[in-house]
Parts: sequence; structure tokens; C-alpha cells
Amino acid sequence: GAWQVDDLEEIGDLEGYIDRASTILIYCSEGYFRSKNCMRELVSTTIKQKPTVTLIDPESSHGGLSIQQVFVKLLEAESSYAKWEFPAETPSGRALHEYLFQVEAIEWNRE
Repeated sequence: GAWQVDDLEEIGDLEGYIDRASTILIYCSEGYFRSKNCMRELVSTTIKQKPTVTLIDPESSHGGLSIQQVFVKLLEAESSYAKWEFPAETPSGRALHEYLFQVEAIEWNRE
């Protein structure tokens, strides 16, 4: 069955939740790529090749990023891999970006 973020009881088992999910929704926001746990989610999703829905928010005032800005944030996140104790074989920012945008992203538009 599907799980939602409110079902996440143990952050230590984040990768297990990814295993059990059928599809992962990634909301690309300013803070997402600076968060160790969000990046664990993206790395695990990419390694496990889980179906992904990527959501882009064009409103920078709400923390939204363009596809190019997401690319820059992912390259910047690589410098935190050691601090976050990610393994050496963690996909590069470029590889994560390619995975995120292999299917056209959905643009979140507020009305």
C-alpha cells in the first residue's frame, strides 16, 4: 500500500519506507537539497529506481526553484555528502538531477 509522509514514524528507516512506496513525490524547494534526510530520500529513490513524480514550484517567494536552480542546488549538496556520512558510491548531483527530470516535472501553480 501507499504511505504518506504522516506515516513516517522512524526516520532511521527512511530507506525502508522508500522500498515499500510505489511512487515517490519530490517537491523541489529551497530547503530540500540542504536537508540530510531529504537528500537521503532522493538518493535512495534514485538508487532503487523508484517511479518518481517531480514537483517544481515557480514561486521563489515560496521557496520554489527552476529546473536549472535545482541542478545548482544538487551540485552544491555534493559538498555535504561527507558531513552527512553518505557512502562514496552516492550518485552525483548530476545523476540525481537526471533521475529527477527523466520524466517532465509537474509545475505547481497557485491560483
